[in-house]
Formats: sequence, C-alpha cells, structure tokens
Amino acid sequence: MELTQSFRLIGSMDIEEIPCDHVDEHHVIYWEDIENVFPGAKHVKKGNVCINMMRDSNRIRDKAATENLMEDICTDTKGQVAPDDIQEAVDQHREAADQGDSTAQYNIGVLYFDAQEYSQAMIWYRKAADQGHVMAQYNIGMMYHEARGVSRDYAESMTWYLKAANQEHAAAQHKIGDLYNSGLGVQKNYSQAMAWFRKSAEQGDPDGQRCLGVLYYNGYGAPKDLARAIKLFLQAAKQEDAKAQRIIGKLYEQGEGVSQDYTQAMAWLRKSADQGDSDGQYYLGHLYYRGYGTPKDHTKAAEWFLKAAEQGKASAQCMIGMMYGGGEGVPYDYTQAMAWCRKSAEQGHADGQRALGALYFQGHGTPRDLEKAIEWFLKAAIQGNAVAQCLVGLLFENGEGVSQDYTQAMTWFRKAADQGSSEGQRCLGCLYYFGNGMPKDYVKAAELFLKSAEQGDAVAQYLIGSLYVNGEGVPHDYIQAVAWYQKSADQGEPNAQRNLGVLYYHGDGTPKDTVKAKELILKAAKQGDAEALRFVGLLH
Repeated sequence: MELTQSFRLIGSMDIEEIPCDHVDEHHVIYWEDIENVFPGAKHVKKGNVCINMMRDSNRIRDKAATENLMEDICTDTKGQVAPDDIQEAVDQHREAADQGDSTAQYNIGVLYFDAQEYSQAMIWYRKAADQGHVMAQYNIGMMYHEARGVSRDYAESMTWYLKAANQEHAAAQHKIGDLYNSGLGVQKNYSQAMAWFRKSAEQGDPDGQRCLGVLYYNGYGAPKDLARAIKLFLQAAKQEDAKAQRIIGKLYEQGEGVSQDYTQAMAWLRKSADQGDSDGQYYLGHLYYRGYGTPKDHTKAAEWFLKAAEQGKASAQCMIGMMYGGGEGVPYDYTQAMAWCRKSAEQGHADGQRALGALYFQGHGTPRDLEKAIEWFLKAAIQGNAVAQCLVGLLFENGEGVSQDYTQAMTWFRKAADQGSSEGQRCLGCLYYFGNGMPKDYVKAAELFLKSAEQGDAVAQYLIGSLYVNGEGVPHDYIQAVAWYQKSADQGEPNAQRNLGVLYYHGDGTPKDTVKAKELILKAAKQGDAEALRFVGLLH
C-alpha cells in the first residue's frame, strides 16, 4: 500500500489504538511512513496494545491533503469516495482478506465506512472482529451506538465495546463508561462508569480522564473530590482535549478549586475555542463581552458568539441575536436579530424564546405581533425563565395582548420572585401595595420591595424609600428613606433623585442643603421627570 493509503485508512476514523497482535509488517511500515512526515504520531507499548498518542486523526488527514498525498483517492463533490476508487482500493486488500487476514478485512471495512457504505463496512468489520481484531470490534460497537447503517442498539453496542475493552482498548473502555453513566442499554451505574473511565484514563486516554474527572467533580460513584477532578481535567487538557480545556477555563473563571484567574481562564478557553469547541467559543465570547481577563471588546465577543452560533449552540445564537438587536459589536440589524433568536428559540432555549418574544412585542425585524410575543414569552416562562415570567405577569397586569387578570399576574410574578428575581419581587410588591388582585398589604409590599432593593434594584430602592417617608408597612423613618433614595439616585433613578432632593431641601433625615437639593432635582428634570421640572420652577 502506498503512503496515500496509509493516511487514508488511519486518518479516516478516530483511531486511537492499534493492537500489536494485529500489526503486520505492512502496518508497521505505514505507521513509520506517517511518523516520517508527521512526527507527532508517536506510539508507546502498553500491555498488548500500541497506543496512538497522537489523538486527532484529522490532523493526519489534513497533512496528507496539504501535500497532495491523496491524489489517487478521488472524491465527488460531497466529499465521498467515488465508487471506482473504492473498488480499486478494496482490490488492494481483497486477496489477503479472502485468505482470512483480519487487518486486510478491517481495512476494507474502513474504506467502505469512509464511503458511507455502511452495510458493506459492517460485513468486513464483522469478519475481522470475529477473529478478535480489536479496532473492528470497537467500530462495530460505534456503528450500533450511533446508528450507522444499523438500528441504534445500545445493548449490542455494549457487547462489542466489551470485546474491545477486554483487549485493553482505551476508547472502548471510555464508551462503556459512557453507557453506564447515561444508563443507555444498561441500568445507570456510576460505580461501573467510574471503573471503566478509570481503565481508560490509566491508559492515558483524554476522554477517559475528562469523564472520570466529571464524576469526581459531581461526586458520582465516589465522594466529591474537586482536587482530583482538576488533576484529571488538566491531564486531558494537556493532551489537547478541547472539552477538558473548556472545563479548566471555566473553573479558573469561577475560582472553583483554583484561585480565580481570568487570564488563565482566557488562555484555556482560547485553546478550546481554537479547536472548534462551540462551548469554548461561547464562553470565550463572554469573557470578551464582560471584559474579564481582557479589555471589554464586543466586536471580538460577537465573532466568537457567531462561531459558536454557526455550530448550532442555542445560547450563542441568542447572544449574537441580542447583539444584532442592540448594535453591540455588530451593526444594528433586527432582521439578523430575529433570525438568530428564532434559531435559538426553536431549539427550546428559554432566553432565545424570551428574546424572540421581545422582538415581536417591539415590532423589531417584524411587524408588531402581541399574540406571537405572548406565545414565546409563555414558552420561556414555562421553562422557568424569571425574566419571561415577569414579562407575562406585566402583560396580564396591564391587559396588553391578553385580558387583564391580576390573579394571573400575581401567579407569574410570584414564580419569578420565588426564584429570587428582583424584578419579580418588586412587581409582586406593587400588586400588594395597590391591592390589585388581593387586599392592600403594605407590610407584604415593604417586605418584597426590601428583598428587591437589597439586590440592587433601583426602582425597588426608590419604592422602599417612599414607604419609609410615608410610614407604610414600615415605621416612619426619614434617615432610612434618605439611605434608600441615595442608593437609587446613584443608579440614575429620576424619582429617587427628585425625592431625595426634596428631603435635602426640607432637611428631613439629613441636614438642610438647598444646593444639594437643587443639584438632585435638576438631574431628575434633565431626565424628563415632570414633578422635578415643577420643583425647578419653585426653586427659582
């Protein structure tokens, strides 16, 4: 076989190990050929298995493609191997395969699999697997696992993975761990999952290392052990496992098990993102968006969100949609905003559903449609999205697009408030204050306003300040009123600026200060506050 074929066979699938029992003279030559042009393809002896330490087989294929090493295997416009070329390649192995050579049989299976002729691939894999060919056994398991040319059958997949795993095939051991971890084809069993992940990890398999780390992180199958989890994540990440790199990046971002370090977070998330991991791209985008570990850069954030969105990540689709809607890092484009938010929403992403509802509500990128807005808000609210729950509550409170219904408004505000939503707490407090849908209850209103205010909600801070001024639900207390108005005014709330100015003017709860009073009232007036404008006239 020529060098082009060696790249084709070994680079065409995620082959991570080659059992030494099945490495014939030609196979060894092929690997030597690969090592000559791609020094990263190294092997170590472990038990009866040669483990391919170069985990990304696509890099071999890319190397071959860039040096025109695959000219004799032509592909059609869809990237599939043309039938004539398949037959020519198969013929090179057929004589040995017909004589029972399991490696030749396996190679024919690979050729057919790569051409998406799965039934033929299965026939030849089965011939090799029945002779104990470990990669053929693994690939049959994978075909049943992923429904390639056969009906999905996790139990049958497990059978074949076990055959390969019992020959110390690390990827098969990892796959068995996956099945036990998810309860597919077997009863969910974290102890068994841990045992198989450990076997894989101990052979240096990054998937096994990462998955074992996840079990330790969550405390599944063993007591939670964050230090051990991080050690395993790092082992996998250093082998260029994109998912592990992303996990390490998030741990540094959150300061979980390690000192919070946005620079390290960005470094690891970039490694993951550069490998095309959509989650890594999304999280890297957030670092740029927030300015963590780097100056805030909405343009770069949008670039990374877009990369993740184009791979179908719903949260990234929502983010890039909202950025188009807000003109952040990209030009204002409500049509693009609508398109991306819809993609997100149709995947069931609650924030995407809420954002799409907002576009319909505002008539941005589409004619205003309250019916559709409510439909999407409800979808998000039913999933527990607190912002959407507040929006649905407000629509029922105001009778906008639906019949006015204070009971429904209270139900949705309470759902949001019970999740700790400051807006939900404030809105629910307003219902109690005005007695909409229930008797007036200033004490309950004050309790809810205070919860919201303590979370930094500027409107709630203004409202609780007003209750202290009036002694409604709380004792009359100008000092408390001044304190809460100040917090709200500092956030730019015009009602608080105006009322705080009045307290300074009269010297209530604070020494009289007409200069300060005028300054605050003018701030509110500049925001268009009608009462503040009236006070400005009186001050003169």
